[in-house]
This record gives sequence, structure tokens and C-alpha cells, in this order.
Amino acid sequence: MDHVVVAIPFSNGSGHSLELCMRVFKGWDWTSNGNFCSSGSRIILGWNVDVVDLNVVAMTDQYTHRRPLWDNLGLDNQLVRNCPWCVLGDFNSALNLEDKVEGSSVIDIAMREFKECVDANELVDINRSGLQFTWTLKPRGLDGTLRKIDRLDGTLRKIDRIMANLGFLDSFAGAHAIFQPYRVSDHSPAILQIPTMCKFKPRPFKFSNILVQNSRFKQQVQECWGTSVSGFHMFKVVSKLKALKKPFRSMLFREGNIHEKSGLQKL
Repeated sequence: MDHVVVAIPFSNGSGHSLELCMRVFKGWDWTSNGNFCSSGSRIILGWNVDVVDLNVVAMTDQYTHRRPLWDNLGLDNQLVRNCPWCVLGDFNSALNLEDKVEGSSVIDIAMREFKECVDANELVDINRSGLQFTWTLKPRGLDGTLRKIDRLDGTLRKIDRIMANLGFLDSFAGAHAIFQPYRVSDHSPAILQIPTMCKFKPRPFKFSNILVQNSRFKQQVQECWGTSVSGFHMFKVVSKLKALKKPFRSMLFREGNIHEKSGLQKL
């Protein structure tokens, strides 16, 4: 059985979906920010209480309070330190230019602030499947019925994400994000699956060659290699290589888009 957390965002609010979710998934806990929104819930969150411990620390209407949200995420990151944690839902902002089908090719203030928050907290997208673009304007015809969604309308964006820190990715290697087709909401339902049992597979030590050019590379290797480890010689080598994995991943994260950099170097 999988640990499951589900987030269902609504751009225009929904007053009855929370009751529907509670009837369908009777063994789960559900909450929403409906009391903070004039037009109904903007996001509904559900989780299996038997296997997931989830604590809601704050709620807003998720539209006018993005900057305090980014600040709160930074404070939470300082509190949990290296403990595994993840964040999911409607961030109401694209992270990269490729998260929009069409529109401006300029990174606006909202995108820049969101990017700064993601980088500061060292968050990355969890491996995912399903829809690439998680939100649609759902353009309507003159008769009020939904028209067929067309990529040329420029109304498709990826503003819903499931992200986690490096500690989460290490602890829950089989975690997987699923973005399902649009239903009652103009957002794609986001589902986080965490397998209860993961088969252990030994991983060889490896790192990206681009890290060799990093000014911190040699110093980081010296620091890890200089730590005191008791045991047989091979055990010491394996332990020190294992200790290098997390610092190398952090360094690689700070390098940014490696594919884009390699393309510029070729040019």
C-alpha cells in the first residue's frame, strides 16, 4: 500500500468539493482554505491518516499572500534542517519559461521570487508522470460550454508542483508525483505516492564531471576524506565516498541547468 497525499487546487473556488472528497475517502483527513476565500475553497488537501502525519501550519487565500508564503517556507526549512520534507500544491506562478506554452518570454517578478525561494530552500521536482501543464484557463464558448483545449490558445501552464529537499529524495527514493487529467477543477489533481517498501539496490559512487570545475570541489573532497572513520580499510573508503554524495548533490543543485550551460559552451 502507498502513502498518498492529494492536493486539488481551484482557481475560481469550489464550495461543495470538500464534502464530496470526505464522502468518497472516508478514512482520510481533509482540509481546505475555504474560510479564507470569498468564493469557496481554492485548494483542498487530503491524506491517509493511518500512514501519513501531516500538519497544516498556516492558511491563506493563496493568491495575495505569496511573498509571506515564500518567507514561511524558508523559516520551516531552517527548523527542519536536514530532515526530509516536501511541498506541493498550486504555487500560482511558473518556475521556468518552458512552463508556459505561449506568452511573454521574460521572467516576471512572480517567477523570479518563486525561483529564489526554490533555490534558497534547495527544492527540486520529484520524479513525475502525467500532464506537463497543470493549469488551463478552460475557455468557454458563447453557449457557456467548455471548448476543446488547444495548445495554441496559450492557456496552458505548469503552476502546480510537488517538490522536495535532498533529504526527502534520499529517504524516499521511490517517491513519485502524478498529475492527473483535468476534472472538476481547472487544475490537474496532484498526487504524491510514497511506497511503503523500497527494494534496496546498491548504488555505485558517481558524480557529474562538471563538479570538477567547481572551486569547492577539492576542498569538499579533502574535508570528507579527512574525517575519522573506524573499521577495515575498505569500509573507511566506502564510508567516505558515501559521505561525499550529499555535498556533491548540493553542489550540483547550485550549478543550475547543466544542459543549458553545456549548450552555451558548445556555441
